[in-house]
Amino acid sequence: MQIISISNSPIYQIQYLTAASSGLGLIERYLPILLAEVDLLPNNLHAIIITSDLQGIDPKNHQLLAYLLLEELETLNNGIQVIKADGRAIVIQVKNESLLN
Repeated sequence: MQIISISNSPIYQIQYLTAASSGLGLIERYLPILLAEVDLLPNNLHAIIITSDLQGIDPKNHQLLAYLLLEELETLNNGIQVIKADGRAIVIQVKNESLLN
C-alpha cells in the first residue's frame, strides 16, 4: 500500500491541549483530519486511519486525545463503528461503504 496523495486542507480539526515546549503550562493545538488516497487497501479494509502520537489532552473531559479522536470520528460519520481503542491503536469498521465515496 502506497499513499498517492494527501489533501492540503483539513476536512475537520480537533482541539486539544499539550505541554508547552518550555515545560511550563499547557498550550492549545488542533489535530487536522486530512483525506488521503492510496493505491490499494489490504483485503477487507474500506478505510484506514493513520495518526502520529495522540497523547494530547481533551480540554473538556481531560482524557487522552486518542479517545477524543474516536468520539469525534463517530460524531462526524455515523457509518463508523469503533471496534477497539486502547489509547495506542484504533480499529474501525465502516458499516456503510457509500460513506467512503
